[in-house]
Amino acid sequence: IIFDEFSPNLPRGHNPAHTIDELKIIFDSEVGNSIAGKGASGRATGAIEFAAGMPRIVTTNAGNPHDFARLLPADVLTMAPAQLACLSDDARAILKRLAFMHVSVSLLTQE
Repeated sequence: IIFDEFSPNLPRGHNPAHTIDELKIIFDSEVGNSIAGKGASGRATGAIEFAAGMPRIVTTNAGNPHDFARLLPADVLTMAPAQLACLSDDARAILKRLAFMHVSVSLLTQE
């Protein structure tokens, strides 16, 4: 599954931003889970199923991890292990499930 330009901090149409529990479900690729689906109008569309082992790729225009998920510090990628250990359980759960990569140039040529 590819989540393109995913912004969990922002409202989704008439729906609020993703909760921490939703993010834990979405990003836990070891366990199969589902979340309630909602359309742009806020009406339920049925469950969105995530199979166990299903790879998830997320792209975002967030400038740093904090812009992506507010519970993460902006400098989380440069924090020492002792500092990471002091983060909230929720922040550590999100970090356990994600790997961050910064792409500073286009991966596609103009051809």
